[in-house]
Amino acid sequence: MLRRYIPKADGRKRPLGIPTVRDRVVQMAAKLVLEPVFEADFLPVSYGFRPGRSATMALETLRKLGATGYNHVLDADIRDYFGSIDHDKLMKLVERRVSDRRVLKLLRQWLQVGVMEDGVVSASSRARRRGG
Repeated sequence: MLRRYIPKADGRKRPLGIPTVRDRVVQMAAKLVLEPVFEADFLPVSYGFRPGRSATMALETLRKLGATGYNHVLDADIRDYFGSIDHDKLMKLVERRVSDRRVLKLLRQWLQVGVMEDGVVSASSRARRRGG
């Protein structure tokens, strides 16, 4: 995976992992298989990064709830979530819903992928994968 950095609003830079075309094809196939499995767990009021849902839809829900007397909204962002998530715990949770060993092996490989930065490949078990 190729590493590039994009500027953040606070002036720092966010690492961006750019997968190869082959990886993108495999990622899309995995998404088509896995998304319905995990989508079933979400509540109808969850909007973030879900198929068929948008920020506009979330705002409309808030507008409607506000008109009925609700007056609190929680907006949370966990700092460096993707860079600090425990891969072993994540895989244990995924294994509760996914039994296909080939899919699980593929997911583990993605979690351990190295990155190419300035022409040098570094193997990293904690490689951050954003945008991929």
